[in-house]
Amino acid sequence: MGENISQAAQFALSGDADAGLLALSLTLAPSMAGKGRSFEIPPSDYPPIDQACVILKSSQKKQLARQLLDYLKKPDMVALMHRYGFVPPENSAVAAP
Repeated sequence: MGENISQAAQFALSGDADAGLLALSLTLAPSMAGKGRSFEIPPSDYPPIDQACVILKSSQKKQLARQLLDYLKKPDMVALMHRYGFVPPENSAVAAP
């Protein structure tokens, strides 16, 4: 058993483990793509893994953080996230900084 997902991937890739339970994004990464066999667990078989991004009120660089969030919402970035198995929410709640 790996201590984290990266170590689990390393064990599976090296053959030190017979199988590994890995993030889809990791199996699609260039360093692992096409190596071994994979099976995607259907999303209906587990609860969604929601992740969030926030701009802290105490941030000294709110404008820069806002630029990053805006960049991540661009169509080409959303397409890149989809390519690596991430599904951005349809409507994300955004509070003004």
